[in-house]
Amino acid sequence: MTMKTSSSKEMMFLHGIRSLAIIWIVVCHSYTTFWQVPVFNAQYYFEWIKSISAMFILSGAMGVDTFFLMSSMLLTLSVFRELDKTSSTLNFCQEYWWTTLLYIGNHVNPGQLCFGHSWYLQVDMQLYFLSPIILYPLWRFRKYLKVMVPLILLVASSSVIYMYLIFYWNGFRVTLFDEQGLMRDQLTYYATQARIDSWMMGILTGYILYTLEGKIVKFSRSFLTVAWILCLIGILGVIIGQYPLHQENYTKNSIHADASYSAFRRISWCLSVSWIIIACHQNHGGIAKKFLSLSIWLPISKLSYCIYLIHLPIQLVFLSSHRVPQYFTDLRVLHNSLGDFGLALIVAFGWALMFEYPSIRLMKIFLERK
Repeated sequence: MTMKTSSSKEMMFLHGIRSLAIIWIVVCHSYTTFWQVPVFNAQYYFEWIKSISAMFILSGAMGVDTFFLMSSMLLTLSVFRELDKTSSTLNFCQEYWWTTLLYIGNHVNPGQLCFGHSWYLQVDMQLYFLSPIILYPLWRFRKYLKVMVPLILLVASSSVIYMYLIFYWNGFRVTLFDEQGLMRDQLTYYATQARIDSWMMGILTGYILYTLEGKIVKFSRSFLTVAWILCLIGILGVIIGQYPLHQENYTKNSIHADASYSAFRRISWCLSVSWIIIACHQNHGGIAKKFLSLSIWLPISKLSYCIYLIHLPIQLVFLSSHRVPQYFTDLRVLHNSLGDFGLALIVAFGWALMFEYPSIRLMKIFLERK
């Protein structure tokens, strides 16, 4: 294993990962919102849920975990670099609006969020506030790599244990047919403690990238081959692994199967994405890095936050406009997805110009004066 200097800190491939994640989320939500209207062919819908192709749509939630990973990874890099410098130098809204403003809605009345997808902002903010507890000791004792990495994995395992026990104790099932779906989502989807593994994997990735800044590590061809194969197995395992859990006879499956899949799917996904990031950063990404670094991803990536905020309200507006039952097909929903994403992209651009970019500029001015 050899190293050579690399001065570039720009990681263009992250734009591709971020763009694909938000597109996946929008498509997933196009399907889930479509299911909220009456359909003529309800039986086809239930058959579709049990298909292999449906697994790729239902796994769209992994796009959110990708955001958690990237958020904590970039936070880790930013904090460590600053420390280096320092050391060297609507009805529901009327009643529960305050829970959204205080970023606690995912714990206080989680079933009555002002916006269904606002839970992500609240979990992200809560983990952001807790991050210094992890980041400063990690930076302070950064030379002890062999000790710090197992500690990060130990903290991440708390989320794995939590997910397994919650599924096992409550008898939750992965399938959308589960009658306890609402309670399951409140305890295992919106809960902060359920996302610790994704967040910690981001911190671990950021920690590794920080230790490798200015260096390129040369791996053997056999190591890279095995690593990429394991990465693909991890990704496909998360997507396809849920297939037997969505079948009509799901009650015959052991509850341990549902609990195990739910406990390990996020950390497995994040480990795979982490490898993609590290490999691309170290110039071992090959065609994957070239694809993810295409300039076409840049505008989508820059607007991804606003797209996330805007897309679901747009989808719900169109959902509310239906006056007759719809006909469910993949082609129809994918067609809707393209329209949802295109309109969300346009509205997000205006939203960013009016709110996001001015806010970022004001914050920069404030921090520079300080």
